[in-house]
Amino acid sequence: MGICTVGAFVVTLTAVALAGCSPSRPSSDIALVLARDSAPLMALCPNKQPIGAAKWPASFAGAGVKSAYIGQGGLYLETDRIYVQEAGVFIPCDVRKFSPAAVTGGDPMYLKVADGVFTYYVAG
Repeated sequence: MGICTVGAFVVTLTAVALAGCSPSRPSSDIALVLARDSAPLMALCPNKQPIGAAKWPASFAGAGVKSAYIGQGGLYLETDRIYVQEAGVFIPCDVRKFSPAAVTGGDPMYLKVADGVFTYYVAG
């Protein structure tokens, strides 16, 4: 094989491997535990802001929370990230006003776990 052929093969193989990588959403059970334990953090709504680990309940570490922030419409608990893609748990600041169908462009995408608890995925 020539150098160009080997290089093209490596680039193609890398692209295929990366295309198959995307962050995993947490299970419904984990999402429910995180939502329950995050109740004190909801007092920070609706002001967009990062939430430092010092304010997190102890259960966040065991559930794999990597970051927490108040973003557009609610609390985001990031549990997995690959480059710009992100997945985790979302709890709306105002459940009555939040509708996943109202999110334009489909990013983030929300999956309902229970009333007021969603998993989310951001494609980036």
